[in-house]
Formats: sequence, structure tokens, C-alpha cells
Amino acid sequence: MVKTDDTFWWENLSDSELLSVRLCDLELSIDKAPHVLMALNRLNRELEHKKISFRPYAWISDEWFSPDSMPGIAIPFYLLHPKLIRLEKSYMGNIEGLKPEHFIKLLRHETGHAIESAYHTRKHPLRIELFGRSDIPYPSKYTAKKYSKNYVKHLEENYAQSHPDEDFAETFAVWLAPGSNWKDQYAGTKALDKLLGMDSLMKEIQLQRPILTNQRRLEPIEKDKRTLREYFMAKKKRLLAKSLLSSKFNLNKLFTPVKEHPRSLEAHNILRRHKKELIEAVAQKTNQYHYNIERMFNHLVKDCKQNKLHLKVRASEAKVKLEKELVRNAKTYFEKGHHRIVM
Repeated sequence: MVKTDDTFWWENLSDSELLSVRLCDLELSIDKAPHVLMALNRLNRELEHKKISFRPYAWISDEWFSPDSMPGIAIPFYLLHPKLIRLEKSYMGNIEGLKPEHFIKLLRHETGHAIESAYHTRKHPLRIELFGRSDIPYPSKYTAKKYSKNYVKHLEENYAQSHPDEDFAETFAVWLAPGSNWKDQYAGTKALDKLLGMDSLMKEIQLQRPILTNQRRLEPIEKDKRTLREYFMAKKKRLLAKSLLSSKFNLNKLFTPVKEHPRSLEAHNILRRHKKELIEAVAQKTNQYHYNIERMFNHLVKDCKQNKLHLKVRASEAKVKLEKELVRNAKTYFEKGHHRIVM
């Protein structure tokens, strides 16, 4: 649990009252968040261990990011206080960086972006040769190759595969992490070539002062006049649009939001029970890779759980009918590109 030594005027408000507070009035400060300071100090020690003099500055915003031309890192405001963490979790479910190890992984990744801004490495010939051009537009979604050996694996969703800038940041994070043993882990792969290239680039940087040293901040929390309620509404709307792009299923034949009888089975439980056999059968009948089917399957389980769907048919009939419906859904799923990861 995150602890804080400082008190805030809004700490004793109810959740409904807190939703009316503007983000700029939360009066948050990194200096009042010991766990964030500890993580930043840990990051700085890792950079020092690699003999890199550059230190990214940090500010508070509404999400994780490191903008071009700003050699720093924005940290989401809700991670600075336990009450805000609980509220974020209640409204959004998932929280990036809640656990200390995930927090430092995100810091390493964003530092990769920040160091590119500080030293203009995006224009370096070796950087372009290994990772590609930075000015390639970001895709709205991408298809991850789960078992590709061309990329490191650091953050979830094989994020390095989404864009050359993310490939660089993910490779930097793996290179920076103490004890990552990347030379052995990625031996004989293109990902190792990138890591060795990163090592070479960073040795150049050790001898240089940053080209860009400004400490400008994009969308700082103290200038955000939205209330927490408005923040959640905007975020839910954005994530809903993303969700609609990434997965859609026609479940009407088998599932219903109504519990039609006392022994009605929850759809997500029956899917999990037959997961292995269903994935194998659907993969064979659709000629798709197992990991693509598994990803689709996991999306389906999540949708069923979130919508509290129940099975219409008897348990004894479930497996056969589920297989038929999954094959039908899979064909639409892949034809429309729903298996691609939305940025």
C-alpha cells in the first residue's frame, strides 16, 4: 500500500464529494510522495551505474508519457495518493504502475523516450539502422507477433513492436535494468543486435552533454481545470472507443445478461473450464496461430465477465456449441482486424 506523510484538505471527503474537486486543486506534489521519490532515486542510481550523467525531470499529469522535445517524464496524478488510487481503480479497474516493479519498468521506458529528446538520438545513423525512422506515423493498431525474436519484451502487449520509438524505449529499458542478463536472454536474435547497438549508443552519450536541457512540462496537473468526474468521463469515453476497435463478438445465440434459472452458468467460468480444448479446436478450424486464438479467447472471457453474461444452453451441450460459435466469431474477428492491438 502506498503511504504518504503529508495530509491534504480533500482526504476526508467522500468519493462523491471528491469527484467535484478540480485536478488543479488537489495540490499534489512529487515531494509529498515518498514512494515516487524512491522510484526516481532508484532510476537515477541505475543511470549512474551505467555511467550516464543525464537525469530526466518529472512532473505530474493525467497519464504516463514523455513528449518529443521534453527530456522528462509525466507521472499520473492518481499514483501519488492512496485515496486517488482507490478511486481510479474503482472507476477504471486497471492502474498502470501501481506495483513498485511495474512503476520502475514504466520509468525506464519513459526514460528511453526522454534520452532520445535530450541527445537527439532519433537522427543517429545507428539508431535509424537498428530501429527505423522516428517520423513514421504511429499506427492506430498493430498486430503483435508474440514469439518474434526481433524485439525485446519489457512492457505488456509486445509494445516494442508498435513503432520504432517504442522499440527504442523498450530496448533501452531492458538494457538499463540491473541484472537483466540480456546478452544471454537474447543470444542469437535480432533483439540482441539492437541491445548491443544500444550499448554502443549509450557509450557515446557517456562522453556528451545533453543537447536539450529544458524542463518544460506538457499538461501539468496544476493547470488542469477538469474535475475528477470530468476526467473519468473523458477517460472512459476514450477507452470505450479503443475497446470497440479492438474486440467485438456476437454472443446472442449462447449468452444472455439475464440469469434465466438458478443453475445458470456464468459464461466466463464455462469458457475458462474448456479453454485448452476450445483454443485447440478453433485454431485447427480457422488455420490461425494458437496465440492469436488465445488472445481472442481472453478478450471474449473479459467481455463475458464485464457484462455478467450467463450461458443459455445446458452445461452438457456447452462445449460443442461454444466451439461452433467461437469458430464463427473467430472468422469475423480476424477478417475485421480485431486481433490487432489498439494504440
